[in-house]
Amino acid sequence: MRDRERSQFWVGDVPEIIAGGYFVEKYDEDRDSTPVSEFAKDQGVTWYDHDFLEYGWGTADTIQEFF
Repeated sequence: MRDRERSQFWVGDVPEIIAGGYFVEKYDEDRDSTPVSEFAKDQGVTWYDHDFLEYGWGTADTIQEFF
């Protein structure tokens, strides 16, 4: 068993009105070269494990409070 795990956090300011489409996943036959979503495209990958993706909107005074 590993002593440590690696997590990646992406923090950004995406207007909620466009964010729904930003994370929509679209699959096609050319999965290896076509990003699954605009979010994946901006990350420079074609695919990510969406089971470990969470996103939301809100306000907070600190990053700790937000999470």
